[in-house]
Amino acid sequence: MLLVSASVPGRVHDYRLFQREGTAEHVPRAAPHYVDLGYDGAPTDYPTCHLVVPVKRRRNHRLLTRAERGFNRLQVRRRIVVEHVFCRMKHYQVLVQVYRHRIADYNRRFRNVAALVNFRLATAVT
Repeated sequence: MLLVSASVPGRVHDYRLFQREGTAEHVPRAAPHYVDLGYDGAPTDYPTCHLVVPVKRRRNHRLLTRAERGFNRLQVRRRIVVEHVFCRMKHYQVLVQVYRHRIADYNRRFRNVAALVNFRLATAVT
């Protein structure tokens, strides 16, 4: 992970945090960034960022076409890498268990876990 926001209490939506933290300013403009369906309005809100969002089937509308389903399938193949990184981070239990230490130390510990996961990914033998 290259950009880790500060932890937020409670249930905060990913897109709301994306807006609040100003993540769009830190994202390189040239490379596409694959996000999930929670970022549905992001391409219109941030036209300078190259955000790729899957096609969402709307209520009371037609089914997705074969091309749209194929696009979503390619999107999922790219996003699974991110989900696997989250899985690796959960092995350290800081994201899974109730945090019972000083809350002031949580961000530092979370960033340490992110650094460990990055190190393991960078030095992994493929």
